[in-house]
Amino acid sequence: MGYWEYVYISGQWFWQHWSVTLLLALFEGGLFLWFVEPLGKRQENKWLRLGKTLAFLALCVLIQLRHMQVVYHCVAFMVLWVGYLLLTRWVSVGQALFFGGIFCLSSELVKLLLKDGVVAGIIAWLIPGIPDGVLNGVILLFYLGMLGEVIYFIRKLLLDGLRSGSGPDGFQCLGLLLPLTLHLFVRSLQFDYMGTDSYLWLRLQFIQIANAFCALFIVITAQHSLAATREKNEHLKREMLLQEQQRQYLVRKETMDAVNRKYHDLKHYLAGIEALSAAGGVMGEEVRGYVKAMGREIEPYERFLDTGCEVLDILLPERIRECQEKGLRLIPLVDGRQLGFINSLDLCAMFGNAMDNAIEAAQALQEPERREIHVRIGASQGLAMLCFRNFFDGQVKKQGERLLTRKEETGDHGYGLENIRRLAEHYGGTAAYEIVGQEFSLNILIPLPPEIGETAEKN
Repeated sequence: MGYWEYVYISGQWFWQHWSVTLLLALFEGGLFLWFVEPLGKRQENKWLRLGKTLAFLALCVLIQLRHMQVVYHCVAFMVLWVGYLLLTRWVSVGQALFFGGIFCLSSELVKLLLKDGVVAGIIAWLIPGIPDGVLNGVILLFYLGMLGEVIYFIRKLLLDGLRSGSGPDGFQCLGLLLPLTLHLFVRSLQFDYMGTDSYLWLRLQFIQIANAFCALFIVITAQHSLAATREKNEHLKREMLLQEQQRQYLVRKETMDAVNRKYHDLKHYLAGIEALSAAGGVMGEEVRGYVKAMGREIEPYERFLDTGCEVLDILLPERIRECQEKGLRLIPLVDGRQLGFINSLDLCAMFGNAMDNAIEAAQALQEPERREIHVRIGASQGLAMLCFRNFFDGQVKKQGERLLTRKEETGDHGYGLENIRRLAEHYGGTAAYEIVGQEFSLNILIPLPPEIGETAEKN
């Protein structure tokens, strides 16, 4: 019997002890939870989330205590991992299989190198008289440390910054499951030769190591490259959406200029009609009454446009009309006099994206009293502030602190808050959201240039 077989067989008593089994179950279960943390979470009650986590860890302990044959052991954990991801994360079945397969291959690779004989055999060969308990205790520490390092490295390459909808597709999942299936087949075959053909047993051990390592390297490298390509494409999409918003703003500006010209002409026409009707008797009185009524109708429109910011003068009336058509109440408190330092197209993009998100969220509500949007824009204490507040249905799709779109078609969606944040940071500011119950607030804060800030304080 070779060193590797001897270490594997003699160490079974150690690895099947209840204390070691419990430690492995909790460590591997906790490590998996940390590994998938960047994936978008489903919105749910914190106690329900805690219950699912505790149930997951309990099932990890139960599977470990069963001490099943390796293939069944891996399959059982794959089912557990995939089920947990589908219940708690915004992932498809293919993505759940992909991330579960990555974790399975990683843990199996480390086990082959350490726990199941190779490194342990080398240590036993170098130190012939080392006690079994000491040898396996050292291997256990190495295993925990190395598995943690491998998973940390893979998560750094694969998951950090991953967007929902940009995860692995079916072909990538298949590309990982095929080598995983091969690994489990060779793993099962290996035990048939234990104690009968030491060289073949050892060769199969190295075949599994090479297969697991190559599969992980190829899949992770490919996914990392695809993620970089997707990020570049998403950047281009963001730019295209911003350009489209800016183009629409320019069209609206031209239209509003034409409307303003007609409005001023109309005021002159009304003044002329009123002058001509001065000596018209009863008919003249009726004409004057009609003219005054028209004047009262258009007077609020003139006052409403004066926010002190040309961009908001154009965009705000359009948004109020849109909200009225959709049965929403828009409650604006707007003073745009200090916002002149922000490029008109950038201000258009920030205001437009924020209003799009607020209208979409409020429109989904049924209660009339909650279908309202509060907008506060102004400057205070050296900061330009754009604040948007609305109610929503309480369902949030998040990845870390990033909010993700809940729409099925994610092609042109999910960039609003990201665009706002990037534009605010361009001016040295920040954009942050706050969720309290079913109330959503978006606050954009941008430092005023020194000369504007001083003028604002004097006023």
